Amino acid sequence: MITPIRPYCCRTRRGGAYLAVLGVAVIVSMSSLCAMHLVRIDRQAVTARSDMAQARLAAQSAIEFGMARIDSDGNWRNTYTHGVNGAYPAVSLGSAELNFQLHDADSDLADDDTDAVTIRGRGQAGDAVYVYTVTVAPDSEGDMRIVPGSWQRTTDQ
Repeated sequence: MITPIRPYCCRTRRGGAYLAVLGVAVIVSMSSLCAMHLVRIDRQAVTARSDMAQARLAAQSAIEFGMARIDSDGNWRNTYTHGVNGAYPAVSLGSAELNFQLHDADSDLADDDTDAVTIRGRGQAGDAVYVYTVTVAPDSEGDMRIVPGSWQRTTDQ
């Protein structure tokens, strides 16, 4: 038996719909992979901003912690050493850690009770590190007070 030859317009197309669905599936897959990548990048940026904010607050708290230690210890100039961390180990504050150091201009805290002292507060959360310094000096009654305008953000060195 001879099969009649159909004209070109009437031939069935095999696989055309399959290729069209496959092409659409590839496009949808690629766009969803791109969207997931963008969400991951955005999440990393949000985490970094959150860590930096926590580190900044921890650094401020480290300054306050250092001031509290100075106020509570009448012999603090002999208790602490120039440039050495004042809290062993570092104090945890949520997911952040804080510590402070006392710095004297002549590197000797105990030589003169009238010397101004710089408190260096360091806060760390994740990979973010924030450091503040503030200068404190004795007032007329001998109490240590913050020198106005001495708050500074410094590098972690």
